[in-house]
Amino acid sequence: MKIDGLRVSGGHRLLPPPGFLGITLFGRVWTRHSREELAAFLKTERGRRFIRHERIHLLQARSLRWWAVFYAVYFWYWLKLFAVTFNSPMAYRTCPFELEAYDNEDDGDYTVSRWRDYRLTNRQRRQWYREEREKS
Repeated sequence: MKIDGLRVSGGHRLLPPPGFLGITLFGRVWTRHSREELAAFLKTERGRRFIRHERIHLLQARSLRWWAVFYAVYFWYWLKLFAVTFNSPMAYRTCPFELEAYDNEDDGDYTVSRWRDYRLTNRQRRQWYREEREKS
C-alpha cells in the first residue's frame, strides 16, 4: 500500500528487527503488522507519526543522492557511536538521522532534511540520552 508517497509492506517475519516498529529500506517501509493491523494502526496518531518519521528517512536518503550512501553514512555513525558508548540503543537514538527523524516526526510539513544540524559531541550525546531516559 502507498501512504504519503511511501510504499508500506506489512506481515513480514524478518523485517523489521525485533524491538522496532518498522524499517525503511530503499524507499519501502517494512513492518511485521498484517495488512489489516497496519491499516488500523496507520489511522492512529502514533501511526501517522510513524509514517512521518519514515518519510524523514526518505528525505535524508534523497539529500545524499543514493540509498547506498545513506546506509553507509548511517552505519558509519552508528558504528562510531557504538564504539564510544558500547550502548546499542544510545548509538541508535543519538545517530543524527534518528535525532532529526524523532525531533520532527510531529511536523507534517517537514520537507527538507537537515540531518547535518543534528550532529552532537559525545558530551552532548550523553546528556541528551540521560534526559530522554529520565522523561520515560
